[in-house]
Amino acid sequence: MKQKCLQLLKLEQENRGYTLLETLATVSIIGILAIIAGPIKSWVENPLANGTNQTVAVLNLIRMRAISTTSAYRIKPDPLVSTHKFKVEIARTRGCESSTKLTTDATSTDQELTVASTEGLVVGDSIIVGNDRENNEIIATNSSTITLGESLGTSQEENATVELINNWLNDMNFTEEELTLPEELTINGNPTDWTLCFDSRGHANLYDASGVVNRNLTLTLTNTFNETQSKITIFRGGAVNVEYLD
Repeated sequence: MKQKCLQLLKLEQENRGYTLLETLATVSIIGILAIIAGPIKSWVENPLANGTNQTVAVLNLIRMRAISTTSAYRIKPDPLVSTHKFKVEIARTRGCESSTKLTTDATSTDQELTVASTEGLVVGDSIIVGNDRENNEIIATNSSTITLGESLGTSQEENATVELINNWLNDMNFTEEELTLPEELTINGNPTDWTLCFDSRGHANLYDASGVVNRNLTLTLTNTFNETQSKITIFRGGAVNVEYLD
């Protein structure tokens, strides 16, 4: 008899179902989880926010590395995928300027060249002068002259460019993933053909196809699916500001 009663009690418990209190508690928990999960899902699936944060992180990291390594770093659109990918390079020099110009004519027998500035050029560097294709090694410099190890070899006129050979190298510390934004995004710079260089002091130097640009760089990121945009401004001192556009 006792055993039969226990069996009936067990059967009643199995068929009893959920009480109203248990049901309300379950619904409440599901609601709370939905509220929490909503913003998380929105953030994960927001290419504009992700791409903006990614760009700012790369810019800040480049600036930090320029300061810590005392080498100039530059960033520009990758020529192969310029719409949503960056290219980062490190310089052999501390400064962003790795070229200068002759201030007087030079003959083929000259070893000492008079230039506008020797900033970014040091002993041991190999340079090209004007249309001369021969490598010329620097053995001494002062503020306005460069001394070569051998005579120039060709005559060059005033204002001929003097520039380093192979000054910029790809920085292998960055992965393809770090430099590639979500494919939904496009990057537009002002100026359009921009290159941004951080020198060893962390200052931002802006260039376009014509040379130095004396203003801040503005990058506009656009989500091509919904046309939302963000604006990233890089100031000449190195600071970065982000603004989301309506």
